[in-house]
Amino acid sequence: MKRHLLIIAMLAMAVCAFAWTGRSIYTQIVLENLDILDYISNEAWPNLGDGQHDPNWYFEVSCPEIGETGSTETHPRNRIKVGKFQVGGASQPMRAWAFFDCQVFSPLGPSAGKEIHMKLRYLPTGDEANFATRIRTLPSGVGPVLDYEGSAPPMQWVLPDALVGTPAPPQINFTVRSNYVGAAIRKDGADTGETTPWTFIGPTAEVAGVYTVVRDATTFVVQGTTDTSYNYDGAADATVTFIGTYTPAIAAGNPYPANGANFEIAHDAEASNYDLTWEAPIAGDVDGYKVIWNGGAPVDVGSNLTWQTPAIAEGTYTWMVIPYFNDPLPPAPAPGGKTTGFTREFAPLQAKLIAPQIKGDAVNTPTWSFTVTRQDPPVLPVELSNFSAVLTAENFVKLSWRTQSETGMLGYRVYRGESDVQASSMMLPVLIPANNTSNVIDYTWVDSEVEVQHTYWYWLEAVEVNGTGQFYGPLTVRVEGEIPSVLPTITTMGNAYPNPFKQSSSTTIDVSIKEGENGTVTVYNILGQIVKTFKVNEGEHQINWNGKDARGNNCGSGIYFYKLSTPSTNMTKKMVIVK
Repeated sequence: MKRHLLIIAMLAMAVCAFAWTGRSIYTQIVLENLDILDYISNEAWPNLGDGQHDPNWYFEVSCPEIGETGSTETHPRNRIKVGKFQVGGASQPMRAWAFFDCQVFSPLGPSAGKEIHMKLRYLPTGDEANFATRIRTLPSGVGPVLDYEGSAPPMQWVLPDALVGTPAPPQINFTVRSNYVGAAIRKDGADTGETTPWTFIGPTAEVAGVYTVVRDATTFVVQGTTDTSYNYDGAADATVTFIGTYTPAIAAGNPYPANGANFEIAHDAEASNYDLTWEAPIAGDVDGYKVIWNGGAPVDVGSNLTWQTPAIAEGTYTWMVIPYFNDPLPPAPAPGGKTTGFTREFAPLQAKLIAPQIKGDAVNTPTWSFTVTRQDPPVLPVELSNFSAVLTAENFVKLSWRTQSETGMLGYRVYRGESDVQASSMMLPVLIPANNTSNVIDYTWVDSEVEVQHTYWYWLEAVEVNGTGQFYGPLTVRVEGEIPSVLPTITTMGNAYPNPFKQSSSTTIDVSIKEGENGTVTVYNILGQIVKTFKVNEGEHQINWNGKDARGNNCGSGIYFYKLSTPSTNMTKKMVIVK
């Protein structure tokens, strides 16, 4: 038995001595004039020995000496494949390689000195007779073999351009977009028949040119620029976005006040507000209105058809109402991206346009005006030269006024209010008779029906004999003084709170002592011994006891009593201290 095992072992060693070893053979492949990398579509290999085979290629190796053949159709990609890799790292150029491992052949002997026949064909041409061949005698040694352009001597495999057929010109994708979908696209001044968004596909010669976008009453510029056209060279895939501003050729009409209107106001009228109104345009799409008041800055009033002026008096005023249209936002870039070429986007590059859109203002907007005139003041029967108010020592309000002359006057009335609105004031029940003289007369009147800590407004009405009155004022007076405190009408004591309470905290007792009394609140322990005494007099009190006796010592937990003693009241209640 041992003899048989020895013979089997010797035969196995003999077979291994002549077996093909794992030896990698790399041959760089290039085209005569074309770039071979344009015809290698798979991802670059992460390592020379790792990566997928490009299915567009057929690679075959054979060894006539042993009559063995292997190909990309019969063996896995770790034995034979075509692809690309950067020998020497990322700083080196990308190269295309035809690779096979000697283990593609049966184990019939060492690889050194063997003549290898290679055959390479580009499958997309569909021509099985169109292939390239190469013969390579493997050098001595067992390490990898790299035949490439930089080797000494150069050993790359030069393939005829005809191997990949006649290359078609590259197809270029050029996309034209705009914030107004459906705008007409022009190329070199001619209508292309297409509207935004649209992608033109073709060779460089067909898609290159000067592009513009047009739409009625809309001005377009290239996004992020002031250019009205885009000169596309057709060198690579690109996208351009045009931003349009629509200008509606309309204006609001039928204003109120009518253009040139005049308003008369009383000689003593205060400045007031006026409502301006207008009608919406009959035609055109409008998103809102801007009002330019008296040559100032535009005020956006949204879709309202009215606007209130600031308070104005006499004068001439101008105003304009400009309808506007909010242009749509630019389209967002398409998600994802291309694996080849590039996309040329103008700022902003991301779809984060949150600012207000550009507003196209209407044209031919008229300017309207109106005038406010003040009537002449009437000849008054009284000439008032002074009207004042002071606070007396008794906290009364003394009003004083002086007239230079009086004619046909009945007298004077006083109005008092608690705000500066005259309409809400109250007429005081008194009429001070007029003297009706051309001499200077001083009048006084004292208002004794006022309260302290109050502010009052006073008006003086000069009343003619025919009942017509004229108002003066207002005057403002603050009545100062102390508000007397209100004492309790009965003596009483509330419940302690909190109750029970902890030794480390405190409790509060509310006590009310009526006018003219005083007394004590005394705390007793359960044995009837005095723990703490508090004196109280008339008024409201809050007694806070911290659970300590008169000497400052902490009282123990347990039951305690607290008693209110006054001439009119004796009241006792219970509280508890807990640990």
